[in-house]
Amino acid sequence: MRSKKMKYHTENKAPAAKKATSHSNAPFVSHKEVPAEIYDKEIFANMYTTNPVGYLYFYVPLFLVLTIYSLAVLAISIFTYFAYVAAAIGFWTVFEYVMHRYFFHWQPTNKWGKQFIYSLHKAHHEYPNDNRLLLVSWLLSFPSFLMLYGLFYVLLGSVNVNPFMAGMVACYIAYDWLHYASHNYNFKNSLFQKLKRHHMMHHFQDKEKNYGFTSTLWDKILNTFLK
Repeated sequence: MRSKKMKYHTENKAPAAKKATSHSNAPFVSHKEVPAEIYDKEIFANMYTTNPVGYLYFYVPLFLVLTIYSLAVLAISIFTYFAYVAAAIGFWTVFEYVMHRYFFHWQPTNKWGKQFIYSLHKAHHEYPNDNRLLLVSWLLSFPSFLMLYGLFYVLLGSVNVNPFMAGMVACYIAYDWLHYASHNYNFKNSLFQKLKRHHMMHHFQDKEKNYGFTSTLWDKILNTFLK
């Protein structure tokens, strides 16, 4: 499929304001990268990776390990495997929405919390074309995987947790790729265009709308959908 690499520039898309501080409440969107003095001071070290395919070297093998372990070692049937993968996909749409709306857009009052949220997400809103802020390092994402694995180990048991988490890992791979692509490419695929437009409206029209990314379902259900 042919595509044209592009940056979604913010000029004439959102009001720009002079930036007095990285934690200012004033609306600010830049089509440039985070200035070095802000990046070095405010962005936590090792939070992100700049290699757009680097996370695949970690999570694709993890997906394969969970899948092979489920089918070959635990002897889970194909039907059961795909049933739990489908359940994971459904859960992912809820997880993605809740995390984005209530955690990534959380407004802490303490200094460390403000810096953490700025580093994790707010900086991405202010500098949406900075590729250094798009892909979270496995040093942050893998501990999150382990916590989810532990949670669903308790809820689903030692066998069924594996196909379920294989589905979650697959969703994470798709999410990271789509998020990176939506900020860098303009594929002609209609579904890609729909998801990209949905996400860009969150960035450039109303940051309190369109929290879903791989799905628009929960935005529609919970009245945060911006057409």
